[in-house]
Amino acid sequence: MDYCSNCGKPLPEGAQFCPFCGIAVQAGGSTARAIGAAPATPRSGIDALGKDVRAREYWAKRLVAFVIDAIIVGVVIAVVTAAVAFSTFFTGPLTIDRLFSSFWVAGVSSAISGLVLVLYFAIAETSYGTTVGKSILRLKVTTDYGGMPSLGTSFIRNISKIYWVLLLLDVVVGLAIEVGYKKKFSDRYANTQVVLR
Repeated sequence: MDYCSNCGKPLPEGAQFCPFCGIAVQAGGSTARAIGAAPATPRSGIDALGKDVRAREYWAKRLVAFVIDAIIVGVVIAVVTAAVAFSTFFTGPLTIDRLFSSFWVAGVSSAISGLVLVLYFAIAETSYGTTVGKSILRLKVTTDYGGMPSLGTSFIRNISKIYWVLLLLDVVVGLAIEVGYKKKFSDRYANTQVVLR
């Protein structure tokens, strides 16, 4: 069995990336050599962010990809909400009921936008292994063994995106307890990772 020289954990046969620290590996002998990295002692993701420029670049790419995807979903939700609110507000004489109806539509829209965002990520990652933002930044979601995530797995890894505080906690807790720097807590639970293509 091969072991990653970066984090020391066992590698599945034929793995191109370590499922624990996410670094690309090159098989050889009883220990797989991490490409471009000297053997290092395992450290938390938070420690890696402070000391490793690759970790900071990786998370900057993930953040930009998320912002791109959130803007895409936000624009679609805003257009649909505006169309419904406009048709509700301007389909007859202005009354208090019509005014409250248009505010209600806007409120419901903002309440379900988090769920729509989660569904967007889950469906895109299950279907294509990536989202528009991740594709632009050459990132891909895989299982720890290199396969495509299922819809349930993608939903689990993205559920924290329903609200920004949950997403922030997911990232911070994942980096605090993970050896390596590539996994949020939900990635650890779902056995998934985001890798560079």
